[in-house]
Amino acid sequence: MKKLICLSVVLLIGAFPLKGENLKGQILEVVDKLSKAYHTAHPEIGAKKGVALLELKDLAPEAEKNAIGGTVRSLLEENIHQSLVFYPVDRENMKTVVKELELNQTGLIPEETAVQIGKLSGAAAFISGDVTLLQDNFHVTVRLTETETGKILETVSFDVPRNELIRASTELQYQYVARHGIGITLDMLTLGFKKALYNKDAPSFTDLTLNYRMERWLMIGIGIIVQGSTTGENYRMEGSYSYNSLQPYLPVISNGFYNTANSPNQWTGRLDLLPAHVDLQYTINISPKFNIGINSGFLFFLANPKMVYTIGNSTGLFYRQVTSSTNGEYYEIAGKDTKPLLYTFDSGIGGRISIKPEYFITPRLAVHAMAGFIFFTKMKIRYVEATYGTWNFSESGRDSSTWEYDPDNSERSGEEGLSRESSYRYYGYNPTKMPNGDRIELEIQGFYFSAGLSFFF
Repeated sequence: MKKLICLSVVLLIGAFPLKGENLKGQILEVVDKLSKAYHTAHPEIGAKKGVALLELKDLAPEAEKNAIGGTVRSLLEENIHQSLVFYPVDRENMKTVVKELELNQTGLIPEETAVQIGKLSGAAAFISGDVTLLQDNFHVTVRLTETETGKILETVSFDVPRNELIRASTELQYQYVARHGIGITLDMLTLGFKKALYNKDAPSFTDLTLNYRMERWLMIGIGIIVQGSTTGENYRMEGSYSYNSLQPYLPVISNGFYNTANSPNQWTGRLDLLPAHVDLQYTINISPKFNIGINSGFLFFLANPKMVYTIGNSTGLFYRQVTSSTNGEYYEIAGKDTKPLLYTFDSGIGGRISIKPEYFITPRLAVHAMAGFIFFTKMKIRYVEATYGTWNFSESGRDSSTWEYDPDNSERSGEEGLSRESSYRYYGYNPTKMPNGDRIELEIQGFYFSAGLSFFF
């Protein structure tokens, strides 16, 4: 029975191609010769033996520059699985062995060291070698050494065109990231809003994303988009609107304290957004260094969007206040509230789609640009906070897109009464409207552009 197994192994080993017309064929031929050499030395073999693959020594500067030795080692490891004589020993285990023995990896390893390799790695043999440059070809020498005796069982040499092996090395270096890249992406993103209400200055954001490439063509990412600046204006509206249109119940005069001068002529807003996203990217590999990604993603807010709303430069809203005269009588006058209003919106969800060209500077560092379209569901007002009042639109039945101030209900109790009381305090001011009558709703929808870096571990 054992003879039959041995005969089958020899016949199957002989099925390897004897001459490779390309690099893959040459590597298979090397594996074939090494397998035959070990089987010849151990004809009684009945099961696969472990073989440790050391990185081949780069003896030429150009070979070292392009990591040719490591490339050949990886190609041998990929194809050693087809051998019926060997299986490759775990690469991480071999790194420990190399570190412990401080091997110079020239292939000329003393007998006692070879025995140690076998004990530490559990391998019956190991493969080592070197790479030199002969004119336009890399000359590769591969040696098979038996760990039990330290004897070199086989030496195989072959030549590969310089450009072909450099191309294979480049492909292999970038293949790790392309297939199993775990990385971080940092983008500077500029977003243009659809509505003129929000596009005085296109808001800028920093987008930080953690990526995992599940397959060479498929990557998933999860990230957070942080507003680049918490100062400045995201929109400005200018125009001349009288206080009577903003606060219709404002008295013309109240004990001489109120006049209609200095009406506000501009309204500015600054948004505070903290969205997060989950993305999928389909990758088209143009070359080892250049990819084009097609992205689609789901977006949501980690906190309700807010807006600081300023009325005028040094002006503001009038509000009712009570004061006393010299004779001790109390009466109502119009005070000026120059502080901004704070709007809190409902939290919306959205999506985006984009195209992302990416170029790898090194196997782990890439630069990219991205252009796409982003959108969120329309977000209504949830709360409005002023210095002397609060409007609450989060209660059932209260819709900021239709709400109007009703002076007849200004004394009601509860949340509704408080909301209407706030408009009463501010002389009928409706915080859901712009001065021109447009409803204030947050609608983020438009094209965005970004540029950034990706680093892969």
